[in-house]
Amino acid sequence: MGSVRGTLLLEPGIRSADDLRRLQPLDVRQGAYGEQLAALPLIARGLKDEAPFLQTVFSPLAVISRTTGSTRFVQRMMREEPNALLSALGVVAQTLAAYAEACVEAGAAGIFFATVEWGGADVIPAEDYKRFARPYDVQVLESVRQAPFNVLHVCRNQNHLSRLLDYPVAAFHWEARGEGNPSLGEIAARTERAVMGGVSQDAPLRASAAEVAAQAREAIEETGGRRFLLAPGCSIDPASPEANLRALAESPSREGRR
Repeated sequence: MGSVRGTLLLEPGIRSADDLRRLQPLDVRQGAYGEQLAALPLIARGLKDEAPFLQTVFSPLAVISRTTGSTRFVQRMMREEPNALLSALGVVAQTLAAYAEACVEAGAAGIFFATVEWGGADVIPAEDYKRFARPYDVQVLESVRQAPFNVLHVCRNQNHLSRLLDYPVAAFHWEARGEGNPSLGEIAARTERAVMGGVSQDAPLRASAAEVAAQAREAIEETGGRRFLLAPGCSIDPASPEANLRALAESPSREGRR
């Protein structure tokens, strides 16, 4: 068994290569995906066009690893049963592409496409990413290419972002302060798309408002505040003090007055 962010996996849905071969596309209007889709119009009505919102969609590799309950199992399948894994990834990508389209139809401005652990070279080398991740990532993103605002979130340190700058998204989001990761300035110089991040999702948001403001200031100075969206490098810890979150939200306007 394993747990992810408070959820407990009682039994994996995939245990073998044969299970991978048996996968079939899901009807995204039913089950858990259907519940998510039903919530999106409620969010849209609640926002009253005051702000756009995105729906998170995890990469096909991330969905497979959570269905198996093990990143190591998927790594083993890459070596021992690559064709079975590729077949399963194609099915998952088909399902996620349909889900992404449905999210946009339901009111989302786009998707927040997250690699989770598969964004890091420590988990998957570049050649394996090219074979087992890239085609299926792109399949999902292409399905919503016309959406107003899609974001690629590349997780982990030593990440693969520099190899993914041709992905069809409006913005790239990552932990620019992570070990071995490219800086905001490096990526901004290589793409015409927006860059997103600048404040570490770890200590600063749980430490002091002053530290949050300092990192925000550095990020704005590094990018010149152009094609840049200030944000944590990943998700926001619910335990982050309100003062720290306010410092994050207010930093752009404060810097603009300088």
